[in-house]
Amino acid sequence: FSGGGRVASILATQYPDAFTGALYICGVDFWKKSRQPNVERLIHNRFVFLTGSRDFNRDETRQIYRKYLKAGAEHSKLMVIPNFSHELPDARSLTEALEFLSGISES
Repeated sequence: FSGGGRVASILATQYPDAFTGALYICGVDFWKKSRQPNVERLIHNRFVFLTGSRDFNRDETRQIYRKYLKAGAEHSKLMVIPNFSHELPDARSLTEALEFLSGISES
């Protein structure tokens, strides 16, 4: 969550064989040119970008989600929860995110 999502985004991209998916909740960073990941491996992994309509990180999360798609990470999902701020998701939203990560759901 938040800063933890940013740390997760660094770890997931630098170690794509160890982490085959990641859930970024209200915080995410895109990889730096100086730390370019193995993109060919990374694009096979699954990623969920979860934010809220009132989260101050929402616009940045959307931008980074689009960068992942542009890099070829097509197994990525953006979830913008209505009336959700900078907070942890409810059980329904978390379940939806985890089902996508596990491959149960494609949308």
